[in-house]
Amino acid sequence: MPALDRKWRWAAGWVIGGAATGGARAQQSNQSDDHYPHAFSFIPPPACLVGARGHFKARTDARARSGAMKEKQTEKLRGPTRAEGRCLCGAVVVEIAVPSQWAWHDHSPSTRRAHGAAYATYVGSWASRFRIVQGEDNLTRYEDKERGGVRSFCSTCGSPVTFQRNKQNVNIPRALFSSGVGREPRYHIGIDQLQEWTYLGEKVGPLKGFPGVVWTGAKKKRAW
Repeated sequence: MPALDRKWRWAAGWVIGGAATGGARAQQSNQSDDHYPHAFSFIPPPACLVGARGHFKARTDARARSGAMKEKQTEKLRGPTRAEGRCLCGAVVVEIAVPSQWAWHDHSPSTRRAHGAAYATYVGSWASRFRIVQGEDNLTRYEDKERGGVRSFCSTCGSPVTFQRNKQNVNIPRALFSSGVGREPRYHIGIDQLQEWTYLGEKVGPLKGFPGVVWTGAKKKRAW
């Protein structure tokens, strides 16, 4: 018989035997247990049991800590599940689930004028995964008959907030979000409306006398 097994067997017999002996003494004297507190009192287990119990608890605590660490690491790898966007003045705050539905660049004339830019980059979200966190009463809506749909703007700073063409989807300007949305804008709408003055990544250099300003340089005249 292994040494550890003998210790366990001996300890179990010692505890049970001690309790049984105390109970027998109480019955023989025909008195209540209150007069014999030693009869059913706790009998300290031997050192082998205490050590084994402590070892088991330590292993259990270690496994719990390991599981918590793995869960945190998995959550970190998954990344955020929500992305928050806000207008220029901060009065309107929106939130979408990540990853978003899709993202694209819109070159259509109505969007160009609505944003006052060469084009607008949108993030699409299912309406069920979009919500206005604050400032809904601060929104002003405009029906875009040229493009079809409803555009909303912050009534305080004028920032475009949403562009919705149906009840199932909501489009939000990508620039409102300071964090990732889970999609890269890989699509273009109205690319035939691309303006000739739009910056397309040409090489630029510093403009002398104007710190922080870069330019593409003067256009070379064609040689006839």
